[in-house]
Order: sequence, then structure tokens, then C-alpha cells
Amino acid sequence: IQRKAHVLLSLIPGSQSKGIMAAKTYGYAATRNPIIVIPSEPDRNTTFFPNRDIQIFCLTADEFSETLNQFYQQYLRGEKIQTSITDEEIFSISREAQAKALALLAIQNSKSKIQN
Repeated sequence: IQRKAHVLLSLIPGSQSKGIMAAKTYGYAATRNPIIVIPSEPDRNTTFFPNRDIQIFCLTADEFSETLNQFYQQYLRGEKIQTSITDEEIFSISREAQAKALALLAIQNSKSKIQN
């Protein structure tokens, strides 16, 4: 269903700038569909691909309505609605890449303990 959607919605109980991120954010980003984010705290700051077209923060009902209408107009014009996330970026947030990074960190940590 996520891949068939043109736009995705994420409700965040807090603020991404405080490290609160919906688990679905990673999967949503991988679809290349824009994510409309509605945080419970009025904050547009994020560490998840900041200053990109991957997430669109809406802090008011009017912003949400305007953003949704813009996407709908693109859809009506037959324009492809897709973000700029690359295959490499998608892989970097995949479970496989994160597991490899964690394994490397664990190996480095164990090596440093052996050396000490």
C-alpha cells in the first residue's frame, strides 16, 4: 500500500529534533514518496535528511491542507510525485546496513578491550 500511495502521512508524538522518529519513517522514505509529517510539537528540525524533499513538515491545519492540495494538483497534472532520495541513501537506512554498522562497532569495541 505504501508504494502505491502518492504521499504518506506520519504523525509524530513529539519532535524529531529531540530524537523522536516514527519507526515507519525509514520504510516510508524507501518508497520515494514524500512524507507529510505532523509533529505534536511545533518544530521543523530533523536529523533525518534535513533540508531535503523527503519530509514536509506541517504545523497547522492550513499548512497540511495547502501541502495536500499541492500534491493533489501535481497528481491531476500527471506529474510524478517522488522524492530525491537515492538508492545509496535508501540502503544506508536499511536494516542490513544498520546491522553491518552495529557489527563493525561491536568488533571494534571488542578489539579495543583486548588491547587494553
